[in-house]
Amino acid sequence: MLWFMRIYLHSAMMDHDTGPAHPERPDRLRSLWRDLETAALLGEIELVQAREAEPEEIALLHDPGYVEEVDHASRIGHGLLHSEDNPVSPGTFRAARLAAGAAIQAADDVMEGRSKRAFGVVRPPGHHARRSRAMGFCFFNNVALAAQRLRTRWNLKKIAILDWDAHHGNGTQELFYTTPDVLFVSLHGDPKLTWPGTGFAHERGMGDGEGFTLNLPMPGGVTDAVYQRLFMEKVLPAIEDYHPEFLLVSCGFDPHKEDPLVPNLSLGDEPFIRMMEETSVLAQRCCAGRCIIVLEGGYNPEVIQRLGMEVVRRMG
Repeated sequence: MLWFMRIYLHSAMMDHDTGPAHPERPDRLRSLWRDLETAALLGEIELVQAREAEPEEIALLHDPGYVEEVDHASRIGHGLLHSEDNPVSPGTFRAARLAAGAAIQAADDVMEGRSKRAFGVVRPPGHHARRSRAMGFCFFNNVALAAQRLRTRWNLKKIAILDWDAHHGNGTQELFYTTPDVLFVSLHGDPKLTWPGTGFAHERGMGDGEGFTLNLPMPGGVTDAVYQRLFMEKVLPAIEDYHPEFLLVSCGFDPHKEDPLVPNLSLGDEPFIRMMEETSVLAQRCCAGRCIIVLEGGYNPEVIQRLGMEVVRRMG
């Protein structure tokens, strides 16, 4: 049976224990997961238990020694990896492998015709993870690994990644900065005001990849109307002109006004809904509907629950 949208999750992702005060804690996803389970019982979506990415698959982008480092840190079972943002626990390595595996599995399933769209409701997030370094709550770069899967197994040459998290996806940018095979388009907070301090407009790629990175930093206090206008006038034409074979979305909900982490961005629901609808139409127009949405940031459980279900409604 062809499902138009498959949802990828796994209960063991909750075993990545960051502590009760950490923004990226298991509770942020529980309400959304309950709603998704209800939708699956009603036959509206198909829930898929994510598989673990193999270390060899992760090492297609991340340094093999770094993959072993994450495993070792998780075996120790406590402490921090590389910075205070990245606490580790006995469940961290498996959860990170599941998050990466969900994205890779979704790429295969869409390419094999099992679904037209996929939504990875995963943790830990991934777009800050660099080749050999954990950053910003991220260990393995889930979206980037899906893109690499599409390049290596499916021989795709034109993949677009759209990132609307509040924080610039520095890891994703870095991993594909020198290739024209991946167009990286990011809307995020002003790098002068927002961690990690990257994603200026002049960062456009290097060598063969020059011109295949588009950063659109948002000024503090940007209105819904201005944000939507930039999306319509800059983001959509850039992706359409690229003529991608596949569209990937790093979906962060932390630009929302109810999110506790990024006070200089304060969007309502409407820009997200509009982006979802327009992205869905764009995927249908450019790449036969092939689109994967992977959850990144967002630290208000009610916002994640509400907008996560909008992903299903607007992009499914």
